[in-house]
Amino acid sequence: MAELGYTVHLAESPNESIIGGKGASLARMIASGFPVPPAFTVTTDAYTLFMEEHNLADPIGEVLRDFDPMNFADMETRAQQIQGLVNGASIPSGVQEHILESYSGLQAARVGDSQLQAVSVRSSATAEDSAGASFAGQHDTYLNVMDAEAVLDSVRRCWASLWSSHAIHYRQQKGFDHFNVLMAVVVQEMINSVSSGVMFTMNPVTGDHSEIMINSAWGLGEAVVSGLVTPDNILVAKETGVVKDTMIAAQTVMIAIQPGGGTAQVPVPANRVNACSLTELEIAELVKLGLTLEQHYGAPVDVEWCFTDGQVKLLQSRPITTL
Repeated sequence: MAELGYTVHLAESPNESIIGGKGASLARMIASGFPVPPAFTVTTDAYTLFMEEHNLADPIGEVLRDFDPMNFADMETRAQQIQGLVNGASIPSGVQEHILESYSGLQAARVGDSQLQAVSVRSSATAEDSAGASFAGQHDTYLNVMDAEAVLDSVRRCWASLWSSHAIHYRQQKGFDHFNVLMAVVVQEMINSVSSGVMFTMNPVTGDHSEIMINSAWGLGEAVVSGLVTPDNILVAKETGVVKDTMIAAQTVMIAIQPGGGTAQVPVPANRVNACSLTELEIAELVKLGLTLEQHYGAPVDVEWCFTDGQVKLLQSRPITTL
């Protein structure tokens, strides 16, 4: 099966069945010229081969037999059994070769940078960010992954996160066949963010389509997504770009990359604790990008973004499916 594409650069394919929902969204943004960090995707072909080579469908199906989706304790026990099966299986050699080759290529693309290039490894399931189901927060992400072996391990853990109790329950609620949802994995250049967060091109609290809401924090965006911090909240009039309201949160901790890999909670520098994590120019740049993305998708979107060295990078964009 060596002829199959076990990895693909995001600029080459927006096919969701191959690179999953998150990957397809990033590929569309790259094709349209949005500032997205370089990345490749471990395709659903790789996941399918992994499942077939180890004949995992049968034991997984047996674990799921007659389960009660409302019995959360039992479902967690079953999910841990399934994830143990996945994490205990080896990645097929052909898939490993493709991943390591693409990872080396991502490093080599860093012209003039001889240091090891850290990456983020993000799950990208085929049902993610669809019109009726976002799967937001259901699958795993690994940040500041710093060597080839860690990349391979993180890819397998992303595959395993398809079988978390939360993901199983969500698929059951939404009527998805558990074996028809496949997992791709996005491996992307890691950005050491000064500030980051989420932007909604409508007000997700009131449903007002004339407003843009920006949630912003110091450091990596996981602090916002995970609810670790109360972010700065900036409300902008969509038509004029005028900031209508700014609520600055006192932020004492942030998530930062660590020299040896991974991330940690660290104190926010004292001069930033009560300062807005975005400048006026950065807010204006985000609003401009948000309006363009909304037009591109034909619907309001939520966007994960970050700033580093004065440059904005977009890490994800998806249509808003729920309020």
